[in-house]
Amino acid sequence: MSERDELDPATMQRARARLEQGAERLNVYTVQRLAQARAAALNGERTPRTSRSWLLPALGTAVAAALVVSVTLQVMHKPDVAAIDVATLDMELLTSDDDLELYQDLEFYTWLDDEHESG
Repeated sequence: MSERDELDPATMQRARARLEQGAERLNVYTVQRLAQARAAALNGERTPRTSRSWLLPALGTAVAAALVVSVTLQVMHKPDVAAIDVATLDMELLTSDDDLELYQDLEFYTWLDDEHESG
């Protein structure tokens, strides 16, 4: 048995009378809004939900986090200055017009220069 069947007719009558008295005391604006809501419900329309106010802050936080990670990775990945200097020196050696045999005897010329300065 359902709950509706358990209520006696006198209780149902009193409840209906109270609801009707309450409805009579509603202002015009509220009555109009209730009528619109009832019509929309009967037509199967859905009321628009509130805007997704959480979406914009979440998106902003995600963008900020990505920016922090990107900047951090760029700062941590500084190029090795010594490697750049060696690469530059190699390029200078390869593109110079100097005789490469001179560089093969570089130790001899360095020793000769040191002897000249000390003697």
